[in-house]
Amino acid sequence: MRRRWALLLAVAFALTAVPGAARAATVVVNSAADTADLDAADGRCDTGTVTADGAPECTLRAAIAHANAQPGEDTVTVAVPAWMPGGGGDDGETRLTPGTPYPAIEDALVIDGAGDPAVPSLVPHRLVLDGALLGGTPGLVATARARLRSTTLDGLVLAGDVLLETPPTAPEPPAAAPTPDPPAPEPTPDPVPPTAPEPGPATPDPQPPVPVPAQEPAPTVTPAPVVGLGPIGIAVVVNGTGDAPDANPGDGVCSTGGAITVAEAECTLRAALMEAEASPMVDTVGRDDDPFIHWVIRPGTPLPEITTALTIDGTTQPGARCAADGRPPVPAVRIDGRDAGDAVIRVTGGGLTMRGIAIGGAPVAVELVAPARGSVLTCNALGVEPGGGAPTDGLEAAVRIRGSQDDTIGGTDPGDANLLGTGPLAAVRITGGTAVDDTVLGNTYVGPGRPVDLGAAGTPPNDPGDRDAGPNGLLNHPELVAATISGDTITVTSRVDAAAGQYRMELLGVTDPGTPGAVVAPLATERILTTGGVAQITTVIDGPAPDGIMATLTAEEGGAPGPGSTGEASALVTPMAIQIVSGSVLEDVDGDGQIADDGVGVAGVDVWVFADQGNGVPDAGDPVSRATRTDGVGEWSVTVPGNGTYWAAVDSRDILPAAGLRPGHTWSEAWAEQTYAAAGAVRANGASLTFTGAAGPLYGGERADRGDGFPVLPAAEHVHRVVVSGADVSGVDTGFSFNAVTNTGDDPSATGFTDPGSWASFDADGAGIGTNPEGFEHQVFDGRYVYFVPSMRTGGRHGEVLRYDTTGAFSAAGSWSSFDAGDNGVGSDPDGYVGAVFDGRYVYMAPDDNGSGRHGEVLRYDTTADFQDAGSWDAYDPGDDGVGTDPDGYRGMEFDGRYLYLAPDANGGGPSGEVLRYDTAAAFAAPGGWDTFDPAANGVGVDPRGYWDVLYDGRYLYFAPTQNGGGFHGEVLRYDTTAAFGAAPRRQRRGHRPRRLHEPGLGRPVRLPGAVLQRRRLPR
Repeated sequence: MRRRWALLLAVAFALTAVPGAARAATVVVNSAADTADLDAADGRCDTGTVTADGAPECTLRAAIAHANAQPGEDTVTVAVPAWMPGGGGDDGETRLTPGTPYPAIEDALVIDGAGDPAVPSLVPHRLVLDGALLGGTPGLVATARARLRSTTLDGLVLAGDVLLETPPTAPEPPAAAPTPDPPAPEPTPDPVPPTAPEPGPATPDPQPPVPVPAQEPAPTVTPAPVVGLGPIGIAVVVNGTGDAPDANPGDGVCSTGGAITVAEAECTLRAALMEAEASPMVDTVGRDDDPFIHWVIRPGTPLPEITTALTIDGTTQPGARCAADGRPPVPAVRIDGRDAGDAVIRVTGGGLTMRGIAIGGAPVAVELVAPARGSVLTCNALGVEPGGGAPTDGLEAAVRIRGSQDDTIGGTDPGDANLLGTGPLAAVRITGGTAVDDTVLGNTYVGPGRPVDLGAAGTPPNDPGDRDAGPNGLLNHPELVAATISGDTITVTSRVDAAAGQYRMELLGVTDPGTPGAVVAPLATERILTTGGVAQITTVIDGPAPDGIMATLTAEEGGAPGPGSTGEASALVTPMAIQIVSGSVLEDVDGDGQIADDGVGVAGVDVWVFADQGNGVPDAGDPVSRATRTDGVGEWSVTVPGNGTYWAAVDSRDILPAAGLRPGHTWSEAWAEQTYAAAGAVRANGASLTFTGAAGPLYGGERADRGDGFPVLPAAEHVHRVVVSGADVSGVDTGFSFNAVTNTGDDPSATGFTDPGSWASFDADGAGIGTNPEGFEHQVFDGRYVYFVPSMRTGGRHGEVLRYDTTGAFSAAGSWSSFDAGDNGVGSDPDGYVGAVFDGRYVYMAPDDNGSGRHGEVLRYDTTADFQDAGSWDAYDPGDDGVGTDPDGYRGMEFDGRYLYLAPDANGGGPSGEVLRYDTAAAFAAPGGWDTFDPAANGVGVDPRGYWDVLYDGRYLYFAPTQNGGGFHGEVLRYDTTAAFGAAPRRQRRGHRPRRLHEPGLGRPVRLPGAVLQRRRLPR
């Protein structure tokens, strides 16, 4: 349990009213509407309409504008008839909810919510100003003196010279004092009876009271007296906005020597802190629940450091509001620290409990420095501009912790949340080796930085087992694998590598990430219990998706490095809408244009889905969105990133006959012809496109006289238009038959295989392309470009990727280009690759040998970006981040629609069997998306090591054997992608959503070694 401080010093806030100038005019508000004045300069409060009783309508908004145009102090009386909306009825409450801030008060003004004194009422009337629609923005700002009477605030923020006061009351006459020789009483118009003395011989005759002259009293706030608390201490009240010091520190009285009223000495925040530090009797500064101004304290020099246990409490004041219903806190007291030095509040001993205070204007709002410990900051707005929409200019951090321990910024209760501005690094900076058990939870953050920074440059990398040292033990951050959207739910998959114990993971939603106005707010929490190792968690959250999601991890009881320690946040993940497009490729055996009678699913057929760019035509400008292959029963599915028009193209040349090839033909000389299509299939007549309106027979595809040019979209023959609009699209089915044969030579542009005119060659190096584009192993196609994988040339291994634009002339130098990522600062040494795949956006290349030995640095290119820009390329070696045993030396890779698989060849210590897998839904350059499995080390087969390539058939992966250390071998390795990676195969379910959404760790909870997990559906 945490240490609790026996002695607390609470600084509560109150302000005495100041008498105003003489009133110039009185305006009566007779409507609870929010309409503006028709003409503020015409001398009338009039919105241009009339109330239900026929009177010109005057709203509070119109009355303020009207009063600004009249010289002198005006009075606005709010007297909405009880029978009108907002008129109060039996409870006497007029509630006004402005949609935008009221006009600034520019001339002295009194706003009186007591109602019309000429209309009798059984209950006291009051005005309530509701700020629910303003989001914490000041709703009433005064540049001249303004006073609010019989008014309460419900979340509406005041700013400037505004005083919230109680109604005026007649003062009590002073108590009579006995004297030894009383004079004869003089008659008065309204005498007060004399006080009867106590009986006794020493009691003198009573002294009559001195009459009080009649006068109009000034409205005041009832002062809170200094309260004696016996041996514990005494309580005082801050009641002034000035910055004067305490007149006599240590006397147990907070007083600057000035006065607020005749009966009340001035106590400023500076004076209260001085008295608390100097007097052993001051442990608690009392609270005052009377109404007061929303006021600003502006210290002219740094405030005294806090060295003893202290509470500063602004939540007792009307109008103050802690966080609730997703809204950030709205404090009633602001400390403007622009002249207060580097940190406005500095705690160097004891512990600070602070709530209900806004602090801004300085590089740091609150600093906690060892040996201070145990501070608790809740319900504050720190490091943000007034209104909370942006961080304070020049902010370093809202809270800076230097070696202090056991501090809590926020908490698990929603009302504990602070609103924190983020500086260039973070909102809360924790430094120093002694800083442990510092908790940061539940807060809302504003600005482009991170919630927490632990002192090191950038985010400290996760380390296996999380046993390193530093602030908060440099607790590992969660790794967000994926965030997907389906309808009104978000599914977040995350991994946590932590020492044994209990942890709390906080998922944070990010709006407008990377901008000065970015907002980071709690989204959901997960409790994690682990006995050590990697825990994988699936969290389902109800509610609309934010622009991005990140997560922090906090150790709880039994966790490491200590209970309460919060680590840095994960990398940002953008939620992806998972509208699912699915269909089937079937063989129509008899070629009758129907598939219900004899349709046979065809496995291993390429299906690419392109995103239309707005012209409604499948052309070269439409990029590949997703690429996949049909599974063992001919079914395929992809996820698309949102609503829009897509083109699903099928490669008919992948279809092998199950039955029904026309006599006299072999499948090697012909490919299947389309006979059936779903609604939306593309038809072309050479001049325009049409689309089938219903599923049924469709012979020849898009153009019956052409061969299939898949995957080049304009040349593909079997294309469907798919319109996604807020729901999954299924049934994008195509049927093909070998009983409706189209010869491979049916394209008039094609010539014979043995005709030299059918062939061409081009030497990019000889044409002066790039540096020395020679020596490649494999190539890959992205729908427009062919990429040649760099392996080895004269002089050694290289990394110069060669690219050909298939829309250009093959023999034209302008169609070719090259780029060497390593020579342009990408990665460590990205040379020597064998094999590549395209996943619909990225091209990946499999690492083999970079000249210094076998390596594992996977190279990736973003095909949506500039080929010759280093920023378009990434290189990552998962083995360097602790993934697997020794994942180096691969030859060939394959893609199954979500995962990349690399075929193991030799890792420097001999032939390898360690298959490397990457989840393309996860961050590329982070270990959380990568894992390995070595079948040979887990009892599979005889000696399955040393493979040259890998092939995917829609369900299974087949690894081609080469050498396993005992010479060449032929042990083919197969993996069932419907089973968990590294686990025994499981029976595949039919009739559910596409299989790929039920991969381990994405669609269902997975129990990993050392983790106790539970899937939870969490409200927003």
